[in-house]
Amino acid sequence: LDKSAQSRQRGITLDLGFSAFLMAPVPDRIANDPRYSEEVPPGDDDTTNEDDGENNKQPQEQAMPKRRCKYDALQITLVDCPGHASLIRTIIGGAQIIDMVLLVIDATKGIQTQTAECIVIAEMTCR
Repeated sequence: LDKSAQSRQRGITLDLGFSAFLMAPVPDRIANDPRYSEEVPPGDDDTTNEDDGENNKQPQEQAMPKRRCKYDALQITLVDCPGHASLIRTIIGGAQIIDMVLLVIDATKGIQTQTAECIVIAEMTCR
């Protein structure tokens, strides 16, 4: 529990909560992104182009290189991080390994100081 009497009385903890799961297959939008995919070497794809038996003499268009995702699945980790000043170091440390942020704001409280800090941290790690 937090050290302040009010927080102890309300049963407030400073613990981080998290849950993780795998998403497979990787969505096309991510799988085709050059950061997460690689070009498939010619002849190394899973599809075969069979000759239809016709001698087609039209010039062939150059096909875009095929890509495949480097990953079989995405690990999604949901972290519930209380916006407490003593946890800002933890947030900064964890932000270095995060690829995406979904920031949820309490509609009844609106943007708080911690919210703005988290937005700044997210912007810094995305650059």
